[in-house]
Amino acid sequence: MKKFIKGRWFPLSVAVIIALIVIIGMVLFGWRITYAPELENSWEATSAVASIIGAVGTVAAVWFAVLSTEKQIRVSQQQQKQNTGLNLYGERKNALRLFAERKYDEMYWDAVILFSPETTDKILSIGLKANACREYHDLLQLYESEMEISVPELYQEFIQADDDAKLNISNRFSPITYIPWADEKRLLNYRQLIDKEKSLTTEIRVLHQNIFQSMQNEIKISLQ
Repeated sequence: MKKFIKGRWFPLSVAVIIALIVIIGMVLFGWRITYAPELENSWEATSAVASIIGAVGTVAAVWFAVLSTEKQIRVSQQQQKQNTGLNLYGERKNALRLFAERKYDEMYWDAVILFSPETTDKILSIGLKANACREYHDLLQLYESEMEISVPELYQEFIQADDDAKLNISNRFSPITYIPWADEKRLLNYRQLIDKEKSLTTEIRVLHQNIFQSMQNEIKISLQ
């Protein structure tokens, strides 16, 4: 009921009802039309009433024509949207495949064209997180290489230990190492590096699932 009152049909319905009440009143009580006082017999009054009814009918016809045109436009727009979805389906499916393979950087610019800004912003975010995670992984590899070169005995103990034991062993080795891709020296703290890598890995896994679902939904909606 609330939807009907707020919709476009309610004002028209009220106007028609009011017009009918006025017309019925004129017919029952023999009122004359104010703009035609020369009408003297019931036949002329009836003709005037018929003119009003015709005018109301014309307004209603125009209203229905407008509604019909709007509906046709909506249907046309929906069909056009569906056709676009069908034309882009292959490219979107390929982008989804690349995303599933975690090739975020490779598929990002295609996603900018093929998917919504909200989705592409998330793809950019996960790409940056993935790059950061790879850097921490590389730093961990560099840490182990430095340990193997600098303290071979400790390195042998390290590679044979479980994760908790590795944290304790790492307290005995924190090298200042040259980072080739950054062209600078850094202090490598194993505990901090492993915590960062694990945290980013968890974030990426959750975000990946959410984005993948969003992309699937966009493809599905575009075909409806």
